[in-house]
Amino acid sequence: MGCITMELDKFPGLQKEKLAKRDEEKRQFYETLFMMSVLVATVFLFPKFLGIVSILPFLYFFIENRVRKHSNLLVIFKFKGLLQDLQSTWVAFLTVAFLLQAFYFYVFKNFSPELLSHVKERTSFIASFNIGLVLTLLVLALVEEVVFRGLFQKRINLKLSPLYSILITSIVFAALHISDGTPFVVMIDLATVFIDSVFYGYLFYKTNSVYVAWLAHALANITAAFLLIHFI
Repeated sequence: MGCITMELDKFPGLQKEKLAKRDEEKRQFYETLFMMSVLVATVFLFPKFLGIVSILPFLYFFIENRVRKHSNLLVIFKFKGLLQDLQSTWVAFLTVAFLLQAFYFYVFKNFSPELLSHVKERTSFIASFNIGLVLTLLVLALVEEVVFRGLFQKRINLKLSPLYSILITSIVFAALHISDGTPFVVMIDLATVFIDSVFYGYLFYKTNSVYVAWLAHALANITAAFLLIHFI
């Protein structure tokens, strides 16, 4: 330890740079916790304003990266290696994009019609399966992945382990999907959202690519929408 200190003393510029980086990561971490807290508080205290408040972290992500000149955009928005990333995570990708959605639908339809009705009410904007709906789901999934994986999970991971980063982000993600219903139905619905989010978080952690998590998320939403519209 003494040798390391002596080396840093020889290079005060390096020491200053390391301290500045640590302070920057600390600032990013606490700013992210604040935004997540605001979102959760809005869900329970001011739900009517959730739509507006939800846009703020998305805007913050791009403005903050531009003003402070971070390299996050170049890293997590990468097309290079996308096919390799998909190949290395194909099991988790296909599981959350198709298998889990089909499993949820089968269980809800055959064992809990009330839960299926709850999901339909929560996603009442899904009326017919067309190109407009597909584009809407693609955009919504992209916005959510930029915020929850590209911003929240990545920033939380500055101070906490990948596992805790994924779990905390997924808890907030699930909380933002809460809607009125009986406690049991709401809890099961949120549990499925949480599980899906854990998969998206895992995909992002393994690839450091928003595109992989986004594609999985978008396909999961499209699959669920298709099932809800054509098989009820």
